[in-house]
Amino acid sequence: MEKPDTDLSMFELTGLTAVVTGGGRGIGRSICLSLARAGANIVVAEINPETGQKTAEETEKLGRRSLSVKTDVRRKDDVRSMFEKAVDVFGSIDILVNNAGGADPMEMAPPLSLTEESWDSIIRLNLKSVFLCSQAAAEIMIGQHRGVIINVASLSGVFHFTQGMHYGAAKAGVINMTRTLAACLGPKNIRVNALVPGFIVTDYTNELTYDHHEDMAALRSRFVALQRLGEPDDVGGVAVFLASEAARYITGQAIMIDGGFPHFPEIVPGSE
Repeated sequence: MEKPDTDLSMFELTGLTAVVTGGGRGIGRSICLSLARAGANIVVAEINPETGQKTAEETEKLGRRSLSVKTDVRRKDDVRSMFEKAVDVFGSIDILVNNAGGADPMEMAPPLSLTEESWDSIIRLNLKSVFLCSQAAAEIMIGQHRGVIINVASLSGVFHFTQGMHYGAAKAGVINMTRTLAACLGPKNIRVNALVPGFIVTDYTNELTYDHHEDMAALRSRFVALQRLGEPDDVGGVAVFLASEAARYITGQAIMIDGGFPHFPEIVPGSE
């Protein structure tokens, strides 16, 4: 008996509306464009209105409706206002991608060198923001009895790195929050998952490594099974999958997008 062909329509997002925080550049921009290519309308929640508007215009060129809203995801009033505008324009929110986050390169210090101010700043941007946006989105989605929340975590939340303990703690918190929200919101037909990108090449990651990004790329690639660093579109495609009906029985998961890290290359005798 022949097996039925795969129903690729399960991957389509036509008619759905997605909010992507930090969608102005890098991984966030790629997620916006990937969701738009799959059919979704896009709300770009971005603190930088110029990059946010640019992404919105790019999504419109793909034939989708788009809205850019200047938003500081660390502020509850900003978050609530953004969602109100999104619902006013599109009528519903079907997908939320909590992508906004990061750390200033100057804040990536050893644990005993971290300041209280730096700790508070990183936790507020990378963890509190996910709480504020998820809570606001969930209230809308519960009324619809459907929705998808996708949180962007990091390898730093899974593995230990000696620089940036506060960033790692925040991203580990995002993974735990993902699982807790999935348990709480599952009965409301709302799925919650996390993306865990590995070493993804963006303008931001190049800033972190300053003038040594080529050396750092070679070093990091050595410990990735696929022997290359990731690109933003490597993350965008997985976001589309998790947002779609193809992933309708997946929730509470942290999906690693790391090319096979950590990979320890075999040491060839005589090559040491």
